Amino acid sequence: MDKVNQRGETLKDFLGKYDPSRYDKASLTTDAVIFTIDDKRIEGVNSKALQILLVKRKDHPCIGQWALPGGFLNMSEGLHECAKRELGEETRIDVFMEQLKTIGDNPFRDPRDRIVSVAYMALVDKRKHQVIADDDAEDAKWFSIERSEFLDNHVAEDSWGTHHSHRVTHYRLVSDDLKDVIEFDLDVSVTFVGYSNTNTESVVKNVSQGDAIAFDHAEVIDYALTRLVGKIDYEPIALSLMPKTFTLKALMEVYEVIKNEPYAKKNFHRNILKKGFLKETGQLEQPNGKGKPAKLYTFDFNWNIWNRR
Repeated sequence: MDKVNQRGETLKDFLGKYDPSRYDKASLTTDAVIFTIDDKRIEGVNSKALQILLVKRKDHPCIGQWALPGGFLNMSEGLHECAKRELGEETRIDVFMEQLKTIGDNPFRDPRDRIVSVAYMALVDKRKHQVIADDDAEDAKWFSIERSEFLDNHVAEDSWGTHHSHRVTHYRLVSDDLKDVIEFDLDVSVTFVGYSNTNTESVVKNVSQGDAIAFDHAEVIDYALTRLVGKIDYEPIALSLMPKTFTLKALMEVYEVIKNEPYAKKNFHRNILKKGFLKETGQLEQPNGKGKPAKLYTFDFNWNIWNRR
């Protein structure tokens, strides 16, 4: 027997009378935050730079501004499918992405409508993907990320152990062809209530970005980068940028670029091997005449995220 509600209606009866127009609706979009590391040679010195993929908008709103690849969800597709489709339509690349964050606290973040966006993130090897602007993207480029931070932390002396963190970050994004430079500042305050970090409130106090970055994508980029920096500490995502075999020195250089800070060689080697996702190949790198050849490592496919250290 079909269940009935207090009005004696079956589900079929209820749906037959249901009027979805009674409620306001928000539109749903997805955005893709795609990172890579680029090898550069500047004045004869090899250098690495963390990069992000941006597209230049061809139409209103934010016409002519750089933005994350993305667009509106079709009624017949899932969120991940939408993120991959929009990324492919605007840049012609196809990569695996994981869901990052839902953005929608500001009801006025888009002048067109009440729009909530679901951001996805990936760290990829750009050498395996040819970026070509298409659809409603006028252009698509990789931008090197330069960032500097000022941190001001203090703990309020109350019985709840409230902790306040204040961070100001200056970003400078430079396109591969050096023709486009984007600069913006983020002033972020975070409050942790209680003695665990499970109860948090994050407030972006000020975003000074001019008109170079569309919508609130500066904040999304900042959040994604913070997430990436934390994620490489417990998952082997940096290996997506490495060849099949590699030295610990080469892997350390990738970590240093993402973390934006140097590592002590011995500490890095010890800590990365303790995580358990690397194994020795029994081979050495090709000698280059400069010191002892280093051991080559590869990913250990017996590792899984549940035994991470």
